[in-house]
Amino acid sequence: MLASGLWAAAQPIDEINELLTKKDYAGARGVADKYIGEPKNQSKPDAWFFKGFTYKFCFNDATLDATNKLSKGEESFAALKKYLELEPRQIRLKLDNYASFRDLYFDFYEFGIRQFNEKEYDQAYRSFKKALEIKDFILEKKYEYKEVKYSALDTNLVVNAG
Repeated sequence: MLASGLWAAAQPIDEINELLTKKDYAGARGVADKYIGEPKNQSKPDAWFFKGFTYKFCFNDATLDATNKLSKGEESFAALKKYLELEPRQIRLKLDNYASFRDLYFDFYEFGIRQFNEKEYDQAYRSFKKALEIKDFILEKKYEYKEVKYSALDTNLVVNAG
């Protein structure tokens, strides 16, 4: 009985990973949404992790318009924070050194630059503001990355985020 319960939980996770490998971002989001939409999964940390992990790829999804990319990115950040709340050991995020937060920071920042260059100033502002929020979150949690060193005052980001 336990084995069948573990298998049932692993199936959507395996399917999400397979869809992400194929760059089927919409399909992966659909599986993640269905999994987290089941009431029994609402309190499962893995459900929130995989929603956050899956949604962070929204900036790579050519099928989404700019507004939806921003919304899905914001949902990703919220889901990953919910995972941290539900999983005190934070195993999944520790395994990749909390890289999902770093990735989201860069995705929002770079998206803000693209939107600014396209003269989509409201979306650029929203994106820069979220990048600033994520940077502050990273600093608050004291996450460190080899690739980048965050400082409390990022002048460019603060200017762009207003």
